[in-house]
Amino acid sequence: MNFDKLIDHFKLDKQEFYFQFNSHPNYPSALAFSDTLNFLGLKNDAYELDKEYWGELPEEYMALVDNSFSLVKKKGNDFTIYSDKVKSLNKEELYKNSGDFVLLFEKTENVKTKSFFNFKPIIYLVFGIIILYSLLQFAWHESIFNILSLIGVYISLELFNQKFGQESAVVSNICGGAANSSTQSSCSKIFSSDKTDILGLKLSDFSLIYFLGITFVGLLFPQSQGILRLTSMISILVILYSFYVQAFVEKSLCRVCLVIIFVLLAQIAISSFYFNWGLNLPV
Repeated sequence: MNFDKLIDHFKLDKQEFYFQFNSHPNYPSALAFSDTLNFLGLKNDAYELDKEYWGELPEEYMALVDNSFSLVKKKGNDFTIYSDKVKSLNKEELYKNSGDFVLLFEKTENVKTKSFFNFKPIIYLVFGIIILYSLLQFAWHESIFNILSLIGVYISLELFNQKFGQESAVVSNICGGAANSSTQSSCSKIFSSDKTDILGLKLSDFSLIYFLGITFVGLLFPQSQGILRLTSMISILVILYSFYVQAFVEKSLCRVCLVIIFVLLAQIAISSFYFNWGLNLPV
């Protein structure tokens, strides 16, 4: 479910909203939606109300329009609907496309609109330190391997954050952004077609775990090139799976997926030519 326009209207914290809603034990029910708004400071009460009484509703309320939780703003006989997009309906269209669910709300001063802390500067600082450390301490091929791992971590982290509603300028730019909506939708189509579900984790989640893992090994155990070489070879299976989904299942290319594949292929090449199979862990 997409609530971007509704969230923007109330100036809510988008990432926090999606996190609370998606992690609610009753997701994606009306209770989950109501509890999420309450948590963010938008106090509300839910009702089942026959259409004959809708004329008594206030100028702003929420309803289930076209099977999507939506903000309804009344102006005369016309209604503006805020959900994944903004649209206008007349009274007959609204009543026809809505259920009896109605949510009345009262906006308070405690609405949580902004995150309290921005972690990105710290992430950039850590990445910079790791890159500098790699360049000073390791051979050139080891440094490049570690830098590629960091690129994988960064892109995977952006994809992970998108799951909770946080817009990623990096992913949008790679996928084409607004300038190329078909390319953008191709990326979204590939992400939504991911049927991987192991302990609740998707393939994009495993991508983050994978790159964090090889970054850790590459930095702390540079002598263990055999592990890095083996994991790089195993990633060939993921590359083949990704190509299969893009080429034969969805029949569309995902640019951000191709960037990750390029990173994996580059690491495979480096580990194949320059890494040995040794396993020299410090005692």
